[in-house]
Amino acid sequence: MSDAPPSLPSSQPPQEEPSEALLARKFPNLKPKNPPLLGRINGCGFSMFGKRDTDIETGTYIKSYGITFLWIPLLTLSAYRVADADRGGWYFLGKEKLSSGSKILNLAVLALIVISILGIKDSVKKSSPEYRAQQTLNEAGELAANGRYNEAAEIYLRVAYNDTNLSLQAAKKIPETLLAGLKSENDSVKIDSLRILTKSHRSTYYDRKELPDPYEKGIKFAADYIAENPDLALETIEIVKPVAGVRTEHENIYISIYNQQIAAGGKQAIAARKNLALLAEASGNSEAVLQTLEPIADSLDSAELHRVYGQALADFGQYSEAIPHLETFTAGMVDDWKKAIVESDKLYQKAYEQEFEKLDSGAAPESFYTMYESADEDTQSQMVDNYLRQKIIANGNYIRAGRMMDKYANLTPSIMTLGIAYLRNGQQAESDEARDTSLAKAEESFLSLRDVASESTDYQFFLGQVYYWLNKPAEGKKLFDTIIANNPDDGGIYYTLAQTLREVGETEQALELAKLAHEKASDEETKNNAASLCATMSADTDEKIEWLEKTDLTVPSNKSSLLSARADQAYSEGDTKEAVKLYRQSLQAAPSDLNDAVILNNRALVHSTIYRLTGDMNDLNKSVEYLEKATALNPNNSILCANTASALYNAAIREVLLIKHSSKFVQLLGNDAYLRTLYDNEEGREQVIAKLNASSHFKKAVKLYEKATILAPQDLENYSMLFTTYSLVGDYDHLAKIVKQLERAQVDTTSNQEDWEQSMHKEDDKEALENLAKYAEFSARLREQLPEESKVYLDATILDNEINSFTTAVPENLTARRQALEKSLESNPCSQLRSTVTAALSLEAYLAAKEASPEFATWAEPAERSLGTIQLLLLGIHSTHEFSDLVRDLPEVQKFANYAMDYYDRFPKTRDLVEWAITMTFDPDSAPPIAEAINASNRVKSGTKFVQLVAPYSPSITINRFWKMKMAGQDEAAKEEYTKTAAASEFLPDF
Repeated sequence: MSDAPPSLPSSQPPQEEPSEALLARKFPNLKPKNPPLLGRINGCGFSMFGKRDTDIETGTYIKSYGITFLWIPLLTLSAYRVADADRGGWYFLGKEKLSSGSKILNLAVLALIVISILGIKDSVKKSSPEYRAQQTLNEAGELAANGRYNEAAEIYLRVAYNDTNLSLQAAKKIPETLLAGLKSENDSVKIDSLRILTKSHRSTYYDRKELPDPYEKGIKFAADYIAENPDLALETIEIVKPVAGVRTEHENIYISIYNQQIAAGGKQAIAARKNLALLAEASGNSEAVLQTLEPIADSLDSAELHRVYGQALADFGQYSEAIPHLETFTAGMVDDWKKAIVESDKLYQKAYEQEFEKLDSGAAPESFYTMYESADEDTQSQMVDNYLRQKIIANGNYIRAGRMMDKYANLTPSIMTLGIAYLRNGQQAESDEARDTSLAKAEESFLSLRDVASESTDYQFFLGQVYYWLNKPAEGKKLFDTIIANNPDDGGIYYTLAQTLREVGETEQALELAKLAHEKASDEETKNNAASLCATMSADTDEKIEWLEKTDLTVPSNKSSLLSARADQAYSEGDTKEAVKLYRQSLQAAPSDLNDAVILNNRALVHSTIYRLTGDMNDLNKSVEYLEKATALNPNNSILCANTASALYNAAIREVLLIKHSSKFVQLLGNDAYLRTLYDNEEGREQVIAKLNASSHFKKAVKLYEKATILAPQDLENYSMLFTTYSLVGDYDHLAKIVKQLERAQVDTTSNQEDWEQSMHKEDDKEALENLAKYAEFSARLREQLPEESKVYLDATILDNEINSFTTAVPENLTARRQALEKSLESNPCSQLRSTVTAALSLEAYLAAKEASPEFATWAEPAERSLGTIQLLLLGIHSTHEFSDLVRDLPEVQKFANYAMDYYDRFPKTRDLVEWAITMTFDPDSAPPIAEAINASNRVKSGTKFVQLVAPYSPSITINRFWKMKMAGQDEAAKEEYTKTAAASEFLPDF
C-alpha cells in the first residue's frame, strides 16, 4: 500500500504558514525549494523522516528526505525546514543543509553498498567455472609436488572433461602426471595411477602417445609383485583385465599366484584351487580343471565347483564320473528356476508397461512422434519396438529380472551336459537294462527343459534335436514337420530349422530348408542369413560365391566369406599367389570380436588353408588356437566340435609325419594316408601308432569326434572319421561301440543310395573326366612345390586316384609308373608305395584278363563300377564260368596274387576277408591261420557291420558274406546265396 506523508504530533496547535519576512529574518540562508517527490510501497521508497532544530517562534523544524527500506531510513538525500499543515503533512519552507550525522550515515551506507558490490563481484568471479578450474589446477599442482600423482591426475582429468577454458591446460598435465605416478615408489600411488590410466585408456581428452599400454604395464607390475605381495599382484590384474582383449598374459599371473598358494597349503590352498579351476574353465582348458580339482574332488564344498568339475569330466568323455557332480549342481534347481522365470517374466512385463506408459504420455523426443505420425502401420510398430527395446534395458525392473536369472545362467548347459552324459553312458552300456535306464534319465533331463520352456516354437526346435540325440529321428522329424505345417510361409522358421538340422547332421535337408528360407523370408536379415547358410553348406565353390553375392556385403562376415570363396576359386584355377592374397584380405574384412565362436571358427578355417598354401606355422597355430577357443565358447555345437577335432587330428598327424618328412611335405601332404610312408611292417606300424596315441592333440581330437557323433547323430562323416581313427590305432573295443551307436542312430541312407546308383548308371562321364583333368592339373602344381625326395609319395597317390577311376579313364603308362614305384621301394620301403603297387598290379591283371578272355570282359564290365578289380578277378576265378581257370593262370594275375600275399603278410594284425580270399585262391595251405585270425578279429566284425549300416545297398556286403561262408566251409550255401542275391541285383555279376 502507498504511504502519505505522516502528520507529526506537535505540542502547539497547528499554525498558519509563517510569513516570508519572518522566515527571512530568522533563517537568512534558507533556500526556497519545491516540495520533493514522496512515495513508498510497503515502507520502501522516498520519504520524510526525523525532526531537528525546532524554532518555537515560527513553529518550524527540519526534516530529512531520503530513501527508506521497510520504513527504516537508509540514505539521506536532503533536508527541508517545514511547518505542520492544518490537515496533516507539512509546508515545505526551504532547503537546509544535511546534518553531520546524516552525512556520516550516508557515507557508511555508500561504503556498505560498495563493499557489497565488490563482494558480489568477487563471489561471481569465484563461482565461475574458470576460477574454480584454476583453483583446482593449483590444488592438483600442489598434490603432484607432494608426490600424490594419482590424486592430481584425477583432478586434471576432471577439469579436462568439464570443457572449460583450462581444459587444454589440464589435458597437457595428465600424461606427465600419470607417468610420474606409474614411476612412484609408493605402491598405492602407482596402482591408483594404473587404475586411472586403465579407466581413461580410450579417452580423447588427452594425448596418450607418451603413455604405456595399461595392460602391458599392469602385467609388468603384477609380475614384479608376485613374490613379495601376491595380493597386490592380483589387485593389479583385476584393474587391467577389462582391457586385455584377446591377450591372456594375465592368466599366467593368476596361475603363478594360485600355484604359490596351493604349494603353501592350508585353507588358502583350497581357495586357490577353486580360483584356478574357474580360471581354467573360463579359458576353455578342461584338462587344467581336472588337474586342479582332482586332489580335492571328494571334498568340493560348493555346487558351482561340482558343476565346473563335472563339465570338465564330460568334456574328456568321462561321463560316468561327471554325472554325480552335475547331479549335485542341478539338484533342486529346476523347480526354483521355474519360479524365477515366472517372477522375472512379471518384472519384464512391468518394465515394458512402465516404458510404454512413458512413451504414450509424451516422454520420447518430439521428433519420434513427428516421424510416428507420418509412418505406415508396420513402421509405427517397428518404431515402438525399437524405442522400447532401448529403454527397457535401463529399466530397474528389467535389470532386477536379469539379475534374478543370472543365478541360473549355467543351469541349461549343465542340464544339457548331464543329459548328454546319461545319453553317452546309455550308448556305451553293456546291458540293455543299463542302456534303457541311462537313456530314460537322458530324456528326463532334456524334457525338464521343455517343462520350463512350455510349448514354445523355440523349444520345439530344441526338443526335435534332442529326439535325434536320443536316436529317435522319426520323432524329431515329425516334430519339425509339425513346426513347418504351422508356419508354412515363415522364412525365419525355415532358417532356424535348417540350422537345427545341420547341427544334427542332416546336411542335405538343411540345405533344402535354407534355400526355402531365402525364398520365403519377408525381411532382409533372414534373407541374408539364409543365403549365408546356403553358402556355408554348398560344396561347389561357384555355387558358394553365387549365394554369398546374395548376402548383405556391408556385413563384415559376409564380405570376408566372399573373399575366402574367391580365394578358393583362385586356388582351384592355379593362382596360389592371388588365393593367399584374397585369404589375407578375408581375414582383414572379418569381424574382430574374438569372443564369438562362429567368427573364430571362420577365421580358423582360413588360417588353416593359408598354412596349406604357404607353410606359415603362425597360421597353423592360429587355426588350432581359434578352433579350441571357439569350442570352449560353444562346447555343444556339433560343427565346432567336428571342425576342432579335424584340426587337432591333422595336427597330431603332422607331428608324427615330421619324424621322417620335411615341413614342406607335411604342409602339402600332411594327412593320415601318408602315415603309411613311415612303416613297412607290423612292428613299424605299431611304433607309429604309439606316437600317435601319445599325442595330446590326438586324444582331444578323438574325444571331440565322439562328442560330435552324439550332437550330430545323423552325420555319417563323423562316424566314418571315428571308425577310421579307431581302426588306425587298433582300438577295436571303441570300434565296436561306435558301430553300435551308429546302429541305434537309425541314419537314413536313402539319398546316399540314390547318389550311388546314379554313379553306377552314369553313361556320360564328361563331368568325371573334367574332375580328373582338374585333379591332374592340381597334382602337377603340388608336385612342383615338393622336395625331390617326397615326389614319389605324391606320384603314388596320383596313381591310386587314377586306378580308382579306371572305369572313366585307364591310367596312362600304368606299367611303367608301377615299375618306377617298385624301384623306389628298394631305397624307401614303406606300406604306401607297396599298397599302390598292389593296386596297380591288380588293375594290370584285370586288364590282361579282359584281353585274354572276351567272355570275362563281357561278364565283368557291368560290375566294374560297383566291385572293383580284385573282387572281379576273385569272383571270376571262383565262378562256374569257363574263363575261371584261364584267369587264374594268367602271369599278370599270378604276379598280382604273389605280391598281394606278401604285402598282406607284413601286417598280420590287420587281416581281412580279401586277404583270405586271395590266399585261399592261390596258396590254400596258408589260408587256415588267416581264417582263424579273422574269426577272432573284432575289427573285421565291426567293419562288416559298419558297411552294412553306412551303405546297406553296397554289393560288397554280399561279397563279404560270400567269402565268410566259404571260409566256414559252406561252399554250396555260399554259392546258392550269392546266386540268389545276384539275380535280384544289377550290380553283381552272375556266378
